[in-house]
Amino acid sequence: MVDNNYSNLTIVFQSAGRISNALFDKILNNEASMEDIKKAHEKYTWFNFSKDTYSDYYFIEDFYSKSYGWYMFNEGNNIIKEVNESLTELIGSKNYVTVTAYGSSKGGTAVYCLV
Repeated sequence: MVDNNYSNLTIVFQSAGRISNALFDKILNNEASMEDIKKAHEKYTWFNFSKDTYSDYYFIEDFYSKSYGWYMFNEGNNIIKEVNESLTELIGSKNYVTVTAYGSSKGGTAVYCLV
């Protein structure tokens, strides 16, 4: 969360991280740890936008499952309701007036399906 103390919130759904062939093989063989998967998503491709002075920013990584759940699944379980409840709580906590959500690739799928 980047809190610039504004009444506007921009939610950014991270696109799929770039994973190495070695990590891909580990995922397919069920040998990848959650830490391995999370590490592949640590760098936000849109983070520089948070330097503007018009909005607070909330960056979301998708490392919920070893199969990349597209923000909707966690190891085969539907998590859409939980993700939406968390976002609703965040938005209500600061009484944001305007909320904008965006993402590219997998993040774009999340914007379409979740908000």
